[in-house]
Amino acid sequence: MNNEIRKLFVYGTLLKGEIRSNYLNDTKLLDSIEIPGEIYDTEKGYPAAAFSDNSNSVIAGELYDIGSMGERLMHKLDMVEGTNIDLFKRTVIEHNNSNIVTYIAGRSLEGKLIPENRIKSGSWRQHASISKIDAVGFALNFENSQKLTYKEYPSQDSNGLIYLKGEIPILITAPHATAHFRLNKLKRQEFYTGAISNILHSITGCHALYTNRLSELDPNYYDNSDFKITLKEILHKYKIQLIIDIHGTGTGRIDDIFPGTGNQNEFLLGKEDFVKGLFKCAASCKITVGSFNIFPALKQDTIAKFAARKMKIPAIQLEINR
Repeated sequence: MNNEIRKLFVYGTLLKGEIRSNYLNDTKLLDSIEIPGEIYDTEKGYPAAAFSDNSNSVIAGELYDIGSMGERLMHKLDMVEGTNIDLFKRTVIEHNNSNIVTYIAGRSLEGKLIPENRIKSGSWRQHASISKIDAVGFALNFENSQKLTYKEYPSQDSNGLIYLKGEIPILITAPHATAHFRLNKLKRQEFYTGAISNILHSITGCHALYTNRLSELDPNYYDNSDFKITLKEILHKYKIQLIIDIHGTGTGRIDDIFPGTGNQNEFLLGKEDFVKGLFKCAASCKITVGSFNIFPALKQDTIAKFAARKMKIPAIQLEINR
């Protein structure tokens, strides 16, 4: 591998939280990106890709900085990807003026690259993420990776945020998936909230935005944070109709979830049916809903407050019992 190539693009079982994601625990997730091409279901529990600059479709995946791991990591991944039996082939593609190493279908899989196997969404997460059948296993895999870097600042080529484009006009946010500073004090991450945002993206097709590195400004406290700047861009571009901002709380309270919608549900902007739907869904799953007054999402510049008052989009803060 060219020594100058330090970035890896993955789009299947190596994605964060998926069944082989542990192989990338010593690397750094930079971004979630889309690259022109087609992705196919091989019917073997993993996808295969064919990249093409002329394609009208895109492949959704993650971009990693493999740093000093370099060739040592790639040799390990070659074994995982079965390059010795022509299952996959390591290749280098160009994206945004950078050379990126990735894997494409080898001769053993070329017969699977047929129209009926093409994943139209371009996303393995939405198509067949392990979270659809084992949400707990996915969350554990995800957090095992997340906890290694949640106190690290973003690198120069990353803003420390990961956005997953969805297909329905709902956005899940997890601004405390990593550590953050509030009033010059370091606050710890809210465990598993990043994983939950990914799981909801996979099973519902919603949009998701979560922190992947330490935030200098708490996104749920300051309006000038990078998180809210990115949030604003997403809201404008994709016409989001509801924001659900998820957080974690300790085990000191008996209820499972605690909604926050302002003092009088004003953050819902008249969409009271959202509350009715929440209670109905929670009851069907035997989840208890606590008082709306515990975490009203009103005291500081919260995501819900920002969305409703400044962006005019209904929002709810949802605290989840650990």
